[in-house]
Amino acid sequence: MPSIYIDYYKEAFITLEKMKSAGFVPDLATWNSILYASATVGDYEMAERTFQEMVNQRGTLPLLNNAFIIG
Repeated sequence: MPSIYIDYYKEAFITLEKMKSAGFVPDLATWNSILYASATVGDYEMAERTFQEMVNQRGTLPLLNNAFIIG
């Protein structure tokens, strides 16, 4: 996988944390984008942690196709 994808992937999590620190609550599209990116780069541990945060802290469920990626 090209390193630029890894750079963008890391930047996505930095941006997500900045959003949450500023008081923004990620919406379903944001969560699903993070799940998809995690699975695409093969970071299944992060995908699982993201999934758990969606469900446990936010009460949000992923789109069905992303649930199959990590399930």
